[in-house]
Amino acid sequence: MAIGTGGATVEVTAANVLIISGTIDGVGNTLTKTGTGTLTLSGTPNYGTLHTTDGITNVDSSFIGGTSTVNADATTNFGVSQTLAALNIGNGAVVTFGAGPEAEPGAGATSAFGAATVPEPGSLGLLVVGALGLLGRRSRMARW
Repeated sequence: MAIGTGGATVEVTAANVLIISGTIDGVGNTLTKTGTGTLTLSGTPNYGTLHTTDGITNVDSSFIGGTSTVNADATTNFGVSQTLAALNIGNGAVVTFGAGPEAEPGAGATSAFGAATVPEPGSLGLLVVGALGLLGRRSRMARW
């Protein structure tokens, strides 16, 4: 598939799945994914920008050269390691890094830096710390 100088738009409508397994050429040009369906890119991406606007986009191959940009304004799943010039995540978009398009946060998915998910402090722990603070303040006020 070749992307011309004006870019290319791929629309995948609801409940449909489109898999592009060949090389996508268009150095410096933009591929835009629209529609609420699922697009899986398993061929070599050799273009400047991927823009996901709706639905789900699975990227199962690495961008060439580390000069590409991904503008994720919808669910975008990276199934393989990526070297990008930029990753821009829009409001409400979900971006996952894992071992394939089915990877979900908490199911072994990690960030691009290999960091594991770290849970926030538990409510009980915060309650105990707050209670100890209040007791400490009360004992200091009782000495006055």
